[in-house]
Amino acid sequence: MLSSQGPVLAPQGAFSYARTTQTVQTQDGYGNVSTAQVSDYGSASTHSYSNTYLYQNSTNGGTYKSLYIYDRLLTSTLTSVSPNVTLVSNVYDAAPTAAITTGTPQEQDWANYGTGALYRGNVTQSNSPGKTINTTYDVTGMVISQNDNNLHPVNVSTSSLTNTLPDSLTPNGTTSLADAGGVQSGGSGAHVGRGTGTDIEQWDIGHGGVHFVR
Repeated sequence: MLSSQGPVLAPQGAFSYARTTQTVQTQDGYGNVSTAQVSDYGSASTHSYSNTYLYQNSTNGGTYKSLYIYDRLLTSTLTSVSPNVTLVSNVYDAAPTAAITTGTPQEQDWANYGTGALYRGNVTQSNSPGKTINTTYDVTGMVISQNDNNLHPVNVSTSSLTNTLPDSLTPNGTTSLADAGGVQSGGSGAHVGRGTGTDIEQWDIGHGGVHFVR
């Protein structure tokens, strides 16, 4: 169990009236946070919110543990309200990965991670209140399509030179809306955009998938 004291809430020079908040966490055997309780200011026994977390290794443990995949979040549940609220629920590896059709990726473990290797820890569906995101991947783990469960897809075409950075993004399968070029990469992913000034349409591609912003 881990416990940490948060910032002190008190006017300057009034430390006798100081109020603190506290966070208490428990972890599973792999270092993942299993529960988290945050106390309100002034009372360590009054929890402003409590969360429980369940990981994929506990529900399909033999398969994922054998592949050393321990940290894939399955559900996050707010337990300090009644009824409890599921903040996120993820589904992993529900569909096979697609073959590469442009170029040949280097440094790929084809013997163990070809298209027949289903269990990779890829989020294929993520559900949160009011939102569902479905995602498909190619054999290298690159996002190749995403939809919102309401017939609004985005398809991603990757570069034959890298097989990781996108050449184009096609919203709703509409070729006239496809974007090409203008790829900028960063620490959290890449984006493709078009337009200038304040009128810029952009699709961000990162660890969370593909998202449209304007």
